[in-house]
Amino acid sequence: MPFAMLVKKELREALPWATLAFFVIIILGLLQHLVMIDSDWYWELRYRYENNIRDSDLFKYNQFATTTLIIAITAIPLGLILGFCQFWLPYINGTWAFTLHRSVQREAILWSKIISSLIIFAISCLCPWLFLYYLSLNIPLPPLFLIFLSGVEFILLGIIAYFSIAICVTNNFKWYTTKFFVLLFSIIIILTCYSYNLQHDTFLVIIISLILFLTFKLMYQFKICEFK
Repeated sequence: MPFAMLVKKELREALPWATLAFFVIIILGLLQHLVMIDSDWYWELRYRYENNIRDSDLFKYNQFATTTLIIAITAIPLGLILGFCQFWLPYINGTWAFTLHRSVQREAILWSKIISSLIIFAISCLCPWLFLYYLSLNIPLPPLFLIFLSGVEFILLGIIAYFSIAICVTNNFKWYTTKFFVLLFSIIIILTCYSYNLQHDTFLVIIISLILFLTFKLMYQFKICEFK
């Protein structure tokens, strides 16, 4: 089976969840945008902007920052669901052995799942987030680019959730020992970063490094895992 067909298969199976995530972000984001425009906060900004009254507190953050929470409650569950559907569900149904015994290399099967998931995150989360950020640029005193980066960070956290679930499935440890160690490790690292209130660039470096670590970890475990 060609690699492109494997990717299309994974995309087709994840389409309902991808569509749901896309519309959740778009609908809730647009509602937040309308509420933001109708609020007294918006007209206060317009008054200050038109009268050249510069208040540093108003420049630093605005209500658009709360829209990042929509990304958080969508991207992270999406990562958990994709990891469950692509890795845990075949494990529960006992279809891994059949999948791996076809004339397809293990690496192709794994990368078809990873690439399809990254495409889903890009279309379902990143594209709506770019659209909402673009809308916010049309208001007086638009949000800082750092707020946009906050949304991107939450999307990357969803990818971390995806890899963590996949690794939990592919290791051969018992559930009551260290099977969920990687998931707990990722949560601890992220919470530690948030507790120290790191700069966005530092936090992004840590998140991307963690994703790379989880990718290599998953590649190794998928190669040696004995699926039944």
